[in-house]
Amino acid sequence: MGSESPTFHLLWMLMVHVALPYFVLSSTGLLVQAWLSYRDNSERVYRLYALSNAGSLAAPLSYPFVVEPLLSVSNQSLVWSLMFCLFPLIQGVVAVGLFRVPAPAKQPTNTPMVHGTSHKSTASSWRARSFWMALPALASTTLLVVTNHVCQNVAVVPFLWVLPLSLYLLSFIICFDSPQWYKPKLTATVTLVSICCIPLLKILPDHLQLLTEVSSYMVMLLGVCLLCHGEVARLKPDASKLTQYYMLMAGGGAVGGIIVAIICPLLLTTHFELPVSLAFVTGMAFVIFFAYRNWSRPDYDWSIAHRLRYAAISVIAAPLIAMAFAPHDELIASERNFFGVLKVVKDDSGLKLIHGSTIHGMQLTGPRSSVPTTYYGEQSGIGLLLNAHQRLKQDLNIDVVGLGCGVLATYGRATDRMHMIEINPAVISIANTHFSFLRDSKVKISTHVGDGRLVLERMGREGVDVLILDAFSSDAIPAHLLTREAF
Repeated sequence: MGSESPTFHLLWMLMVHVALPYFVLSSTGLLVQAWLSYRDNSERVYRLYALSNAGSLAAPLSYPFVVEPLLSVSNQSLVWSLMFCLFPLIQGVVAVGLFRVPAPAKQPTNTPMVHGTSHKSTASSWRARSFWMALPALASTTLLVVTNHVCQNVAVVPFLWVLPLSLYLLSFIICFDSPQWYKPKLTATVTLVSICCIPLLKILPDHLQLLTEVSSYMVMLLGVCLLCHGEVARLKPDASKLTQYYMLMAGGGAVGGIIVAIICPLLLTTHFELPVSLAFVTGMAFVIFFAYRNWSRPDYDWSIAHRLRYAAISVIAAPLIAMAFAPHDELIASERNFFGVLKVVKDDSGLKLIHGSTIHGMQLTGPRSSVPTTYYGEQSGIGLLLNAHQRLKQDLNIDVVGLGCGVLATYGRATDRMHMIEINPAVISIANTHFSFLRDSKVKISTHVGDGRLVLERMGREGVDVLILDAFSSDAIPAHLLTREAF
């Protein structure tokens, strides 16, 4: 119907339609590596994980530029179904080929010693297992936090989410291809510098701030993922424990996704996970920088980091303190759900409804509180359109997709009727609680909760005089409302 709880409805839909084939496909790399480990018990099997992530990286990079322009949705579905049917045949051939090859004679392996302790012997401890899960969890949390912030609050650009996802996958390729690519001290340095650049953006000229902020967050994300995945790769066990190792890594990635996508919107009213994530990754980069003694190879001494533990705590607290003392307008209210964070702020001009970086309506204070404002003013396109139609007809039927704070209600007359359609229940609550446009308007207003396209289809009204599409997520129009099918 378009008014369901999006989070759990989407989870249910994905579980029903995608979960099983996704599970089968995503387990392919692990399965092939496990089969290969029966023939070759060396670390070379882990390089297949880098190859697997290279394939995962090719998919999001090729889809918007190759697949989508060349194939319709129906043809994409057909091609995918055929390839999925071909997949078990290829998998069977690989399995038969691997198991027909005789197992080589086992030979003793010389395991390098670090500070007198065998790396492989320590890699199977419970402490190591906790790192197998915790570090991927921090990496996936940082990925989602940075993606949400950059794509909603910094630069609302279509397909920008591909960039952070690509950097995340690239870190797996680098870290699991060969230990020589992992330079922890250099990576930690670059990560700390990029984090320090973020609060200094305001001193730059306006035309440089956007590009610099996006670049700083992307460099920071790549650095964090390299540190997390590099340490996980360094702690990898021998191939006999390969399945457990990958299961804990996958579990950590899932934990990060659950925290950002489900738990934070339910428990928080702001994007508080951003400064918290910055605090943790700053502390991690600080510790790794001082623990590693060599710029060219992983040679660590954790006793140095232990001696600097109080400095590390101060570094972790710095982003949280900076956020607490940052200047901002007076915050009247803040609500968060699946659709993001909505804030009502007050300044000298009046009350503003803000989603992401975009003002979605403003109400003046005092006797001018009923004057349409911002891009809904009387000389705006929508203002001129409504005034022209009202001169032609005494009783207009107006459908509005996207409520905002209700500014358009100021154009309604007692003889008109408005149907306000809004997908986000929090917007309706804020418009009725903190703004008076809906209460003060003379027009008869009906409010509908749900996706605009689905609600309009369900209403099936043919006597609409004016249809206003004003649906935005932050500063972006929902993509499905730009399609031919929507109209």
